[in-house]
Amino acid sequence: RVCSSVPQVTSLQDPPPAPVAMALARATAPRSAVSTTARRASRPARSARRAAPVASSAQDKANELLDTVSEAWDKTEDKTSVVTLATSAALALWIATGVVAYVEKLPFFPFFFEVVGITYSGYFVYRYLLFKPDREELSDKIDEYKGKIGL
Repeated sequence: RVCSSVPQVTSLQDPPPAPVAMALARATAPRSAVSTTARRASRPARSARRAAPVASSAQDKANELLDTVSEAWDKTEDKTSVVTLATSAALALWIATGVVAYVEKLPFFPFFFEVVGITYSGYFVYRYLLFKPDREELSDKIDEYKGKIGL
């Protein structure tokens, strides 16, 4: 017995075009058998509409950042000092990473650092997040620091 909803192939001919094949696959296969990729392939226009504004927004932000950095570099009078400071900072970061990696290999220190982190996290929650007046105090401190850096 043949199900009436399943199309019958009566001759050996070229396979149907992709949209027709997708429609046949949806009609004949259970929902779980049609792959997610195959279902998404039938609607590329929606993802293309979404991707275009994101790409242009990212491009605008990158251009704005590049312009800001270029202006700051042009305003800098002592470029040698800035380059030396940046190189020193990168070198210090590299050395600090090596020291932390070495200390992490020592038997007692990872456990000690974990305990210190958990203890301080608990203290921070108790001090600033548990009660409403303390949350307001933290919010005031954050706003104060935002004012100092100009945000």
